[in-house]
Parts: sequence; C-alpha cells; structure tokens
Amino acid sequence: MESKIFTRIDLLIQFIGKSLSWLNVVMVLVAFSVVVLRYFFQLGWVWLQDIVVYSNALLFMGAAAYVLQEDSHVRVDIFYQKLSDSKKSLSNFLGCLFLLIPFCIFILFESSTFVFNSWKSFEGAKDSGGLHGVFFVKSFIFLYAGLLLLQSLSFLSRNWRDFRNG
Repeated sequence: MESKIFTRIDLLIQFIGKSLSWLNVVMVLVAFSVVVLRYFFQLGWVWLQDIVVYSNALLFMGAAAYVLQEDSHVRVDIFYQKLSDSKKSLSNFLGCLFLLIPFCIFILFESSTFVFNSWKSFEGAKDSGGLHGVFFVKSFIFLYAGLLLLQSLSFLSRNWRDFRNG
C-alpha cells in the first residue's frame, strides 16, 4: 500500500515536471518577441515581460520536486561521491528528514501570511500595464513547498528502503 502511494506521488511529480518544462519554450519565444518588438519596432508592453517573469516563477517553483526526483538538484559532492550506495541512501534519508522536510514545513508556515494577504487584497501589477494576478503568482510558493514536501516523503521512503536493503 505504502509503495503504491509513493509511486503515484512520483508519477504526479513526473507529470508536473515534464509538463512545466514546456514553459522554457514559452519563455524563450516571449522573451525573443519582447526583444524583436522593442529593438526593431520600438514597441513594448509590460504585460509581455510579465509573462516571462510569471512563467519563470511557475517553472522554478513547480518543477523543484521533479528536479529532486531526478536527482538533478545541486549537491556538494565533497564526501557524497565517495560513499557506498548504502551510505548515500542513509545520507539522503537523514538530509531529507532533518533538512528538507523541516524546510518545506517552514516555507509553508512562514509564507502563509504573505500569500493570504496578497489574496485578500487581490494584489495586482506594480507597473502600469502589467499583468494582474500577482496574488496568484505568490501562490506558487505553496505549490513549491507542497510538491517538494510530497516528493521528499517519497524520497525519504525510497532511501530508507534502499538503506535497509543494503
């Protein structure tokens, strides 16, 4: 039962990560359009630039759990690379248990007032002509911490199993 839940979490995170990877294409095309419009046609819209910023925020925050799942996150490998597979699993387990999970919980609690206040006032664009919905973008913080917390539970379980199995 337990492994089915974590398998479903992994599939969900994988789907979200792969889907969000297409935002890279969107960001490149929109950023290219902004440059072409500005330098060749002397046209510019703040909302077009906001699309790039909002897409970047969603990509970064939404795909962080996928990056962890794929073991592509930043890691200082001074000692880790020399460890046996069993010790790597233990290191991952302890790091997840004592650093990653508390970090996710901290982010969820500490950002709640920030995000809820933004929703309460339906915070809009700071610049004239910008995209409204800053309150929605700030909600990506919950997405980030929530997905990362889900993936960390799966990661924790997998590394504990690998450690126990040697």
